[in-house]
Amino acid sequence: MPSQFTNEEAALMADQHFFLAKAQIMAKVRRLLAATHTGLKEEVRSASLVTPPDFDPTAYHFVKGEHLESFPYQYLDFPKHFHDSNAFAFRTLFWWGHHLVCALILEGEGIKQHKARLTDRFH
Repeated sequence: MPSQFTNEEAALMADQHFFLAKAQIMAKVRRLLAATHTGLKEEVRSASLVTPPDFDPTAYHFVKGEHLESFPYQYLDFPKHFHDSNAFAFRTLFWWGHHLVCALILEGEGIKQHKARLTDRFH
C-alpha cells in the first residue's frame, strides 16, 4: 500500500524544531501585545474619546487562534466595545505568514460622528 504522505510531509511531521520555535515566537508576540496594551492604556487615559453608550474604557481582549484562513494569529482589542450592532475597537493583529496590522473598527450608531472626528484631525 502506498504511503499517504509525501516525503516532504513526512519530514515536516518529524521536525520538532519548528513547533518549539513557533511556541517561542508566539510567546514573544503575546508579550509585544501586552506591551502595546500598556502603551495604549496611557494614550486612552489622556484622550477625550467620543464613545458609544455603556463604553468601558478598561475593557480589552487578547485572542489567540490557529485558523485564520489556515494560519495562526493573535490579537489585542483595546479599547474594545462590541454591543448589539455597535462596535468601537482598536485591534492590533499578528497574522502568521502575513502581517501585523492595526485597525480601527467602527460600526453602528454614531459612526458618522466618529468618522468626522477622525477626518477633521487630518489636513
